[in-house]
Amino acid sequence: MGMGRPKSSAAGRERPAAPWHWLRRVFHGAEPERHAVFQALKMALAAVIAWLITERVHAPQSFIAPYTAVFVISATIYRSVIGLVQQMAAVLSGIGLAFVAVAVLPDPVSALFVSVLAGMLLGRWRRFGDSGVWVGPWH
Repeated sequence: MGMGRPKSSAAGRERPAAPWHWLRRVFHGAEPERHAVFQALKMALAAVIAWLITERVHAPQSFIAPYTAVFVISATIYRSVIGLVQQMAAVLSGIGLAFVAVAVLPDPVSALFVSVLAGMLLGRWRRFGDSGVWVGPWH
């Protein structure tokens, strides 16, 4: 064995590229590398903003805010915002259903049954996405 180029593993995979090769691919348009950098930047920015907000309001457990911000960042900002809007719409719809059920039906058990039933059926509407399950249980 000489001092030549490193051999690939038995499974046929190549060894990871040196960091400078990876950075060069980031700046020359390699999609996976650019995506990784963009995600890292979004997460770092979200963590800093969360920290600054919690420090400003003197939150007692502000150390959790950056972790939470990084945790909720999705693959795209668009998907993060859409998920937030869907969840808010689902919760508000459920609260509205529960309010109407209690106002219309005199028996609390009947109001609970009707609001959860209607909420779970309404929650299947595709516009709520994965958040549809939150429509039902707001009695």
